[in-house]
Amino acid sequence: MQHVRRVVTLAAAAAMVTPGLMGAAPAPASYPRGGDVVVTCTYTGGLFHATGEVHLVWNGSDASGRTTVSLEEYRITAGGAPYGDKANIDLGLSQNGGATRWIHSPDSMKQDGQWHSLGIWQDLSASPSIDDLMATVEFTFDESVGYDHSCSVSHRL
Repeated sequence: MQHVRRVVTLAAAAAMVTPGLMGAAPAPASYPRGGDVVVTCTYTGGLFHATGEVHLVWNGSDASGRTTVSLEEYRITAGGAPYGDKANIDLGLSQNGGATRWIHSPDSMKQDGQWHSLGIWQDLSASPSIDDLMATVEFTFDESVGYDHSCSVSHRL
């Protein structure tokens, strides 16, 4: 299936060292809490429209300077043209303006307007209070008859 991409930047985010996969153990909770926010991205084009929301959480660094960034839960609401439940949600992290490193969800994210657990996380050697950390979330919405559509949102930690 072909891809049509539209990027909408609303904020910014962080860099990765160790990725956590969906279905793996939850992100480590032993660090002090840094912050959390719900970021939103909307695609509108032709008959198809969709909005993705994700709960982005990060902690302060521990004594060794490690920080964890995670996508805890998501909600995708789609309408218009026929759509399916094979969306994707990806987490990209960059540190101090460096290259963005990505971790990808399975091709099975639901678009039913309900909140679902996500469990994607990355552990990195960085501190939000010292380093310039940027997290980018990219939604690829599933349109069952035609092109899939994407948008992204970034958040500075």
